[in-house]
Amino acid sequence: MMVTFDNYRRAFKSRWGVVTGLLGLAPPASNWILDGWLFPPLGNESVLGQLLAVLLAGVAVLVVYRKSFADYKIRRCKRVLFALAVLAACGYLVVHSKFVRAVDIPSQSRSVNVSIGLRRSEFALRNFSSTSDVDMLEARGLDDNNVFQLWTPASIFIARLSLFVSFCTVFLSLVGILSLTVYEHAKQTPDDSAR
Repeated sequence: MMVTFDNYRRAFKSRWGVVTGLLGLAPPASNWILDGWLFPPLGNESVLGQLLAVLLAGVAVLVVYRKSFADYKIRRCKRVLFALAVLAACGYLVVHSKFVRAVDIPSQSRSVNVSIGLRRSEFALRNFSSTSDVDMLEARGLDDNNVFQLWTPASIFIARLSLFVSFCTVFLSLVGILSLTVYEHAKQTPDDSAR
């Protein structure tokens, strides 16, 4: 059965459509839920990264509609996306453990996740040669200006890009799987405009 855009759009009112919508809002919601874990801390670019991730999720939903999927292609595509999501999740955990540090803030009884770089700057090597990453951040501060003083800009860019790409690969794979499920539902639902 051919899926029209109206039918596909209406299929998002199903439980899988609602789950897809909620997942699509996960990047900005991560400011309140699992801060720094669900969506990686990208310093001053965090909000821009969250917006880009949500826009890419919208594009993924539209790409699923634009492709005309036969049933066997949907199943195959879901398996490929699931495998990609698992591999990317493993990669995200590795990159997160390498480039994100949790710094305790005792006065607020919480900790803040901060992304760091690959290589320390000359300033950090000179002044904090035998100090841990967390101790350096506690001594200098957690804002982006201080992070850029302690690590080289290129290494911070590489770290944050790795975090963003690995997160988006997991995120968009899951959005794709859910969108394909919604597409399957739309294929099974009769189109009102055809009546």
